Order: sequence, then structure tokens, then C-alpha cells
Amino acid sequence: MTIIQCSDCGGAVSTKAEACPHCGRVIERQPPLSSDGDVTPAYAGFWVRFCAYVIDTVVVILGGGMLGFIIGFAAALVSPDILLNPVFDILTGLVGGLASVAYFVFMHSSSKQATLGKMAMGLKVTDLDGERIGVGKSFLRTIGSFVSAVLLMVGYLMVAFTERKQGLHDKIAGTLVVRS
Repeated sequence: MTIIQCSDCGGAVSTKAEACPHCGRVIERQPPLSSDGDVTPAYAGFWVRFCAYVIDTVVVILGGGMLGFIIGFAAALVSPDILLNPVFDILTGLVGGLASVAYFVFMHSSSKQATLGKMAMGLKVTDLDGERIGVGKSFLRTIGSFVSAVLLMVGYLMVAFTERKQGLHDKIAGTLVVRS
């Protein structure tokens, strides 16, 4: 049994106790420590990340549908014939793709460190030191996600088998997905 010191009264308290026996202060549970004394984060596994991605896919599809409707409606008001032009299809596809990339890049590098799906599942993206990632690292992670997908999804499946639950895109960008 490990003994800690109460932050209020200084009394000795077992780490298994819910409250200090001396002053009654509720003891807050601390994350486990690694062998070198650092806090070990709770890495997010494959299935919880998969669920977060499903939620994000719904968000991106709904957002893209609304954006496409707005662009199509505005274009039809200007010139109805433009909707029949294949170049218009290519341009709207590019706009949708860029909006999707922007969603992941800016959400992962935001103060929340998570997309809406990750927030719903209680996850966040960090660098290898547990710190918030910037836009550049987030962009690299998003590009790495495309690499993970192109390789028959093996890059995503790596999450289930690596020590820190990292996919190929996480390894490329030097990121972790942890429980927040």
C-alpha cells in the first residue's frame, strides 16, 4: 500500500482511501505513473477512435452537403447553365475536400485538441510530450491519414497493435490520441 500526504492537513493517507481520515478532504485520483515518474496517459484504442471517426464522418458529410447546396444554389442564381459544366463538379469537389481537411486540421490544433467526434468520445490529440499540436503538425497528421487509408487501411489498424495506440498517421506526425 502506498501512502500520500493530504494537501490540506498534511496527514498520511492511503492511495486507496477516498477521503483523508484526519480532515475528511476528498482525495482526487491521480493518473498512474510510469517507471521514470512521469504521468502515463490513457491511450485511446482502436474502437473508441473508430467511433469518433464515424461521428466525424457524419459531421463532414452533413457540413459538405450544406456547403454544396449553398454553392450550387448561388451558382444557379448567377448562371443555371454552370451546373451542367463538369469543371463546376471538379471545383465543388475540391472545395468540399479542402473544407474536410480544414475541419480536421483546425479542430485538432484548437484549444479543445479534438474534432467533434473525439470530443464526444472524450479524446484529444497531443504531441509525444502530451502538449497541444500546432496547425503544421495537425496538417501533417491529416496528410498521414490519407497515407494510412491508401495502404488498405493498415495505417489505421496499427492503432490496435502498437504500444501507444498510434496509427501510421500518428507516427508520421509524432502525435498521440489520449483520453481527455
